[in-house]
Amino acid sequence: MEIDETTKEELLQLERYAQNIPGGFHCCAEDPENGYPFTYISDRFLEILGWEREEFAAKFDNRYTALLHPDDLAAGLRYRNAENSGAYAQEGDSIFRLLGKNGYRWVSSAANRIVWHGDGYIVATVTDITPYMELREKLEQQNRTQREALESANHNLLRMMQQMEKQKAQFAQTAARNMEKEKHYRQRLNRDALTGTYNRRYYEEVVRNNIGPSCIALMDIDDFKICNDTYGHHAGDLALETVAKAIRSCIRETDLLIRYGGDEFLLVLPGIPDKKLVYRLTRSYYLPLLRAGVRIYEYTPGFLHAKCCVSDDRAAVVGSINMDYRSMFLHFECGVLLLQNSQVLALRDDVRRTLPQCREVQCADCRTGLAGTVLDSVLRLLSPLM
Repeated sequence: MEIDETTKEELLQLERYAQNIPGGFHCCAEDPENGYPFTYISDRFLEILGWEREEFAAKFDNRYTALLHPDDLAAGLRYRNAENSGAYAQEGDSIFRLLGKNGYRWVSSAANRIVWHGDGYIVATVTDITPYMELREKLEQQNRTQREALESANHNLLRMMQQMEKQKAQFAQTAARNMEKEKHYRQRLNRDALTGTYNRRYYEEVVRNNIGPSCIALMDIDDFKICNDTYGHHAGDLALETVAKAIRSCIRETDLLIRYGGDEFLLVLPGIPDKKLVYRLTRSYYLPLLRAGVRIYEYTPGFLHAKCCVSDDRAAVVGSINMDYRSMFLHFECGVLLLQNSQVLALRDDVRRTLPQCREVQCADCRTGLAGTVLDSVLRLLSPLM
């Protein structure tokens, strides 16, 4: 085929242009049916892919599409023309894979459509970015590995937390069962099996050492031995049960009925003061305090002589002193002031542990008649002498 001088000059200019491009350069005829056949390939283009010209032409039959990776056809056939020029510029160069002598190489390509002597051509430059893509793939693989390791660690941590919660719940259930068993065994240990009342052990180990001012009644069943001898032990047991039920039906919840031994019963009535007038005088101040918002508790197991005061978890007073004239000016009783000390919190906790054993006083508990009001007034006048 004869080539005129003008065409030769243009081809020479194209060769010079290709030599000045940092990457590879190629030109393809706009002929999709024949796989966009090459019309020009620069030496740098072949160098990037590792091919010699002769083996390149023989292997690919000079077809551009034969070079493209099957998954990258859309990116490899993308080029700029009059219709998509703006979109192409916005999206940037195409990245795809071309088949090299030693495997596929990643390239970045900028392609444009031109018209030469009335025919359409695609001219493009390619830059080898395989090292960058391999590094990116390596980093992505590391990220995937780290992400999988993190997800696995999170999963294991979550499973451990779930196991701990399960074990915690099981431990709480076991502890609750053990406490219930201990309570049950303690009740059996401190209760009389026949009558259900407290036994002498409970009195000796608990009541005797902790009870305050109380009334105590000692009772026995008349002629119990005769009943046992005449009607048998079964009848005697029924008699004991009947007596215990009768007594329990007549006493307060805070009172303690104890089978002291044989047919002897001990009745402990806590909370009955040793000085009734002082006790009444004390209660006469309840109503104005309650109306002022003060909450008052009475210790039901008996009498508490402790004189403690805790304020805002920061200050406390402990001692024998009362808030009255006699303690401060006649007897010079003592008290210890604690400020921002750990014992303040210990004293607060002790008070809180005591509250469940107390009864909160209500205004209705403080109502009294005219005679009671007059008596309270007289007692207040005489209070400095008590």
